[in-house]
Order: sequence, then C-alpha cells, then structure tokens
Amino acid sequence: MNHDISRELARRRKAAWISFASIRELAISKSDPKLRSHLFNSTVIPALIYGSETWSLTKKDAEKLAVTERAMERRLLKVSLQDHIPNKRIREMSKVRDVIHAATKSKMRWAGHVARRTNDRWASSVTEWFPRDIKRTRGRPATRWEDLLAKEFG
Repeated sequence: MNHDISRELARRRKAAWISFASIRELAISKSDPKLRSHLFNSTVIPALIYGSETWSLTKKDAEKLAVTERAMERRLLKVSLQDHIPNKRIREMSKVRDVIHAATKSKMRWAGHVARRTNDRWASSVTEWFPRDIKRTRGRPATRWEDLLAKEFG
C-alpha cells in the first residue's frame, strides 16, 4: 500500500504555475494589491490544492507546496531572493492565503461531510477501512488521512 502523493503534488504544482501564468500579466499590470490577492486566492490556490481533502500530507509535502506558493508570491511582487526580504514580509505585501492553511481547512470541511453521512455510504466505509491482510513495512508508519484530524481535535 503506497501512500506516496509526490506525483499528484507535482501535477498540482504544475497546474498552479499554469494558472499563475494566466493571471500574472493582468495582476502585475494592475497595481491594486487587493485585486492581485483576490486573483491569486481564487485561481492559483484552488489549482494548487485541488483534491487535498484526501491527501495525507507529510511535512516534506507541505513544505513543497509552501515553497511553490512563496515562489509565485515573489514573482507576483517582482521580488528576488537576492533582495533578502523575509517570507513573512512578502506575505504581508502580497496579502494571499496560506496554502497549507487552505488545504487543512478543505480537509476539515470534507471530514465534517463524511462524519455527518450515514454508515451505508461508501465514503464513510472507505475512511474507516483498515487493510488487515497487508504486512506492515519497516520503519515509521506512513502518515494516514486521519492523523491530521487527530492532531487538530485530539
């Protein structure tokens, strides 16, 4: 049982860059930061986190998403890495949503939908399913979907 979502994350990052390219010229030509952040939040972030409700993100995967978002923010603001502007300051200047927070929020929303469903629905049974016939691999167990929920709600 492979929990590797790196291929899907690569596809999502590529889709986000394509979405970013479509709004970049419009957003940069307009100097209104509110318009820039609105365009970014409504087109790029959804392209980046599409399907994140079912992901079990590791720290490494979350960092890849954050790095991609920060690169887009720098390009949106025409800021180089050599300018040595902290990420926190760039986020204040760009006024865009945090991609990790957006992915977590979407996962929590989906978990609420699944929790309210009746037991005969497939999403509930798939969420609670545990494969008993598969031998566990050596090392640390893979991150499970509900691990984030347990961390958030206890």
